[in-house]
Amino acid sequence: MVICTLRMEAPPDVVLKRWQTMMQASLMEAAIHWHRKFAPRHFTTRAKVRYNYKPRSRKHQMTKRKKFGHLNYLVWSGRSREQLTRLMRLTASGGRRGKGKVTGRFVAPRYFFRRPAGHPDKFDEFSRMLLSERKDQARLADKELQRQLRHCERVVTTRRFR
Repeated sequence: MVICTLRMEAPPDVVLKRWQTMMQASLMEAAIHWHRKFAPRHFTTRAKVRYNYKPRSRKHQMTKRKKFGHLNYLVWSGRSREQLTRLMRLTASGGRRGKGKVTGRFVAPRYFFRRPAGHPDKFDEFSRMLLSERKDQARLADKELQRQLRHCERVVTTRRFR
């Protein structure tokens, strides 16, 4: 599960219900962006250094190279890569008091979540985010929220003074 949280105050002239919808939509856009741009990077040979993956045994690496012709991390036959980069179910919640949350749920083979002693936690490795990726997510969510604010209907409130 990959979670991106953004905290902002709603402008006084935006209806709260509309603000929640805009906040959730902007976080959804950021999650989709992560899934398209950053998720595939976890299945490359450079991922070991980039995301600080646990080293694989020499025997594992040699068998994988012989059988499948590659040394990509988190990939054996390619089934997990296909499923994790193709499918993601997003759920948005919150948005009140300026806080929103989008949760991405992935469909992956069962073996991806099994962890025998001494083996790496594959899903933990897959869900790691670099600081630069988090900043990119926040920038994108903010940009999307600003775009929606420019196009939203404003509420005009009038007060009577005595």
